[in-house]
Amino acid sequence: MDAQRHDDQPLPDLTLREAAARLKGSHPGKRVHTATITRWIIRGVKTPTGERIMLRAVRMPACWLTSERWIAEFAEALTHARLATPKDRQLSVSAESRRAHACAERELDKIGV
Repeated sequence: MDAQRHDDQPLPDLTLREAAARLKGSHPGKRVHTATITRWIIRGVKTPTGERIMLRAVRMPACWLTSERWIAEFAEALTHARLATPKDRQLSVSAESRRAHACAERELDKIGV
């Protein structure tokens, strides 16, 4: 019988080494390093809005443990954060870009270009 927590969810059962072996790295044929996973747990990953998304894990006396479910939730949260850019943010960047372009045109007109 699998170990269970009081809320009937399974305990995390992946060491960081096991989790790393299941995740592809950013280069072909490479895996994510365990130090990267530790960083995701402790510091998280910064999103475009400045929020930090952290990989869920529990600390045991000898190691960190996570689960496939928590890794999937982490990946979903990162994907959502990258795709769900607020419309207000898009408009303010666009307006800022237009102002910078207009300013540059005025400067070029001043010097006769």
